[in-house]
Amino acid sequence: MPDVDGIKCDEMGFDRPVEQIDDPIPVLYQSGYLTIKDYEHDLGVYTLGFPNLEVCRGFARSLYEYIAPSYRMQRNTLYLAYVDFYRSGRLEPFLQALQTFFAGYPYSLNNNNERHYQSVLYTILASFGAAVRPEMQTAHGRIDLTLRMPQAVYVIELKYGQSADVALQQIEQKNYADAFANEKRPVVSVGISFSKDERTMTEWTVKVNME
Repeated sequence: MPDVDGIKCDEMGFDRPVEQIDDPIPVLYQSGYLTIKDYEHDLGVYTLGFPNLEVCRGFARSLYEYIAPSYRMQRNTLYLAYVDFYRSGRLEPFLQALQTFFAGYPYSLNNNNERHYQSVLYTILASFGAAVRPEMQTAHGRIDLTLRMPQAVYVIELKYGQSADVALQQIEQKNYADAFANEKRPVVSVGISFSKDERTMTEWTVKVNME
């Protein structure tokens, strides 16, 4: 999912006859999940994306049900933890629920790399209707995930096989929080570590930037 919203291609990349389709982008465009968000006339380059949050949420839910149809109860538990997080701002219980979720995620669906965990976490948050954005570009790099909540903006960096402190150090060294200097809400840096051996979240570090 992180690759779909904001994908760039020429006209042949999304507007093709059904019998010639060999990748999902034309299907998503022709079914209405993606729409044209921008067009660079001189280059003939289109930018495709979800037309609105509701469509993004619906697609994420459908994708989740497709890849893990028997995992619905755990998802419901995680959703309730997200609702509490949204209402109260309590991040720790939600992170604990995420840890449990990933610990029970089907082994056959695990690609064992950082990109896998980023994609799954993005899909989960998008299916909940969260204002989440992957790969936000700043002057110094790309933020793995940005999550906007009523009480704060969360800058999330994931590491696979490295500590949560390393993830947090990257956020600080690359000054990711500076991109939200005009926000009236606090910016919270969240470093999350995924273990190669345990295949789940093993630790996280949280820092509130009050500047």
